[in-house]
Amino acid sequence: MTQLITILSTDNCPIQNLFIDWNPVYADPFKSGPVAEDENKLWEPADETVISPFAQLVRDAKKLQVLFLRHSGLNDNDLMQISKMLSTEAGAQQNKTLKVLDLSHNNFSGKCIQSCMKQVFDTNRVLEYVGLAKNNLQSADVQPLLKCFGRQPFPAEQVPAHQLKIKERDAILEKNKKLKASKKPEEVVPLVDALESKVTKDD
Repeated sequence: MTQLITILSTDNCPIQNLFIDWNPVYADPFKSGPVAEDENKLWEPADETVISPFAQLVRDAKKLQVLFLRHSGLNDNDLMQISKMLSTEAGAQQNKTLKVLDLSHNNFSGKCIQSCMKQVFDTNRVLEYVGLAKNNLQSADVQPLLKCFGRQPFPAEQVPAHQLKIKERDAILEKNKKLKASKKPEEVVPLVDALESKVTKDD
C-alpha cells in the first residue's frame, strides 16, 4: 500500500481508475499456525491518530477519479479519515478529483456512515457515485443522508455574482477546447454549482 500510494501521488502517474477490492490490510486476529518471519505482515495501526493507508490514498492520489475499496476490512476510523479528505475540512489536502468511490461490504457502523457521509455530501461537489452496499445499513441510517441530495436554496442577492462565476467557468471550458486541440496544457476549471429558478414549467 505504501509503495502504491507513493506511485499514485507522483505528478506523472497516469492512473485514474483503481480497483483494489478484497485486499484487507489489517491483521487477522483469528489466524492460526506458525508465521514465518519473512511473511508479508498485514498493517496494524499503532493508535487511532495514525492515518489509515486508505485515507492516505484518497489524500495523495490526486489524479484518481474512480476508486473501489470493496470488502477490504475498512472500519469506522478509516471512514472518518477518508471522509475528512473528501470534505472541505481537509483544507488544501482535500481530494477534488474523485468521482466514484465504492466502499461496499466493509465494517462501518450506521452512526459513523450517517455523520461521515453527511459531511462529505454537504461539502463535496465532485463525487457522483458512492457505493455503500452490504454494510448492514438500516433505514434510519440512510434517511438522514437523503436530505443532503437535491436542490438547496440560494440567496437571491448572491445570484448575480454567482452567474458571473458561471460565465467565467464556461469561458475557461471553451478556452480548454482550443488548448486541447492544439495539445497544450489546459487551465484548471473551477467548480461552480448550477443555479435553477424556482419557476418551472409545472408552475
